[in-house]
Amino acid sequence: PNAIDTLLHSGPYRYQLQRLTGSTFLDVAGASFSSPTFAGLKDTMFTEPGLDTKSQPYTYRVEFFTGSSAQAYGASQEASTVFLTALPSDHASLLSWTYHVPWDNYEFEIWRSDQGSPFQMVGTTSEDSFKDEDGIENGLDYCYKVIALGDYGLDMVPAPLRNASQEACVVPFDNVA
Repeated sequence: PNAIDTLLHSGPYRYQLQRLTGSTFLDVAGASFSSPTFAGLKDTMFTEPGLDTKSQPYTYRVEFFTGSSAQAYGASQEASTVFLTALPSDHASLLSWTYHVPWDNYEFEIWRSDQGSPFQMVGTTSEDSFKDEDGIENGLDYCYKVIALGDYGLDMVPAPLRNASQEACVVPFDNVA
């Protein structure tokens, strides 16, 4: 792995979360973290409120800055949210999802809410799709979310990485000939 020479590239150190908007990455407000020393940088989490996650997925990256430079020293690879699609079938919900991440996803947890009840896990898969037929009744509302579990395969990076989809709802009906 590449290491940073902190004598050549002195602090303060800062990383900035960015979201892809159109074809340009823009800074996410309130998602800049800094430290006067490299050792002082902390691992953190950030939740971006107010996004329309039902209509589209979002792609992010992190830029890293040293000193007072406005030019980034480097940037992470891009990673997207998981985007879930739910389609009705006869006594079943057909789920599929897409994502673009630089790590390997090895399992997907399928969570379901029946008519507004709390979400409960109804299955797991290693595929990018799932057919839920367990107790599904036509004409009732079912909402789903998928949590992707993955890792980089590196001891220095905590695992699993958890990447959740938006909620997608569906009302199954008899549409099968």
